[in-house]
Amino acid sequence: MTAGIRINIQLTVDVDGVPCMKTGKTMVFEAHDEIRKTIPANTITGGVGIEVQPGGVGQVQMLLINSTKYGKEDTHVSYSINSSEDTPENRIKLDSVQVLMGEGAVGLLGDAPNTLYFYNQTEVDADIHILVGRQTTPPSP
Repeated sequence: MTAGIRINIQLTVDVDGVPCMKTGKTMVFEAHDEIRKTIPANTITGGVGIEVQPGGVGQVQMLLINSTKYGKEDTHVSYSINSSEDTPENRIKLDSVQVLMGEGAVGLLGDAPNTLYFYNQTEVDADIHILVGRQTTPPSP
């Protein structure tokens, strides 16, 4: 892998009555993308597609998804992977910031995330901010 983009990640978890837990990691990627998109209120079907990588399996190795709007049970922001035809039950609810670090964590999404389709069942627009760390060279078989 060629030297490239360094992304430093720091996480602090502070729970009342429990010692603070801090961890950090520096990850190096061949490329990164920062994407901002507004998902209009009441986007229930079809979704708003956001391309997060042009390549295949294993190239996205860090994915951070943040939103200005999070919701509850019936009114929420959600997304599907690579298909705008997913049923609401199969979509991933965006109820907080989501950070997937490493090929294993991103692999939990199933298919290689090329395009994410966002839905907004709330009454206000949601501004989505995505940070992607990826390798441009496909992994060896």
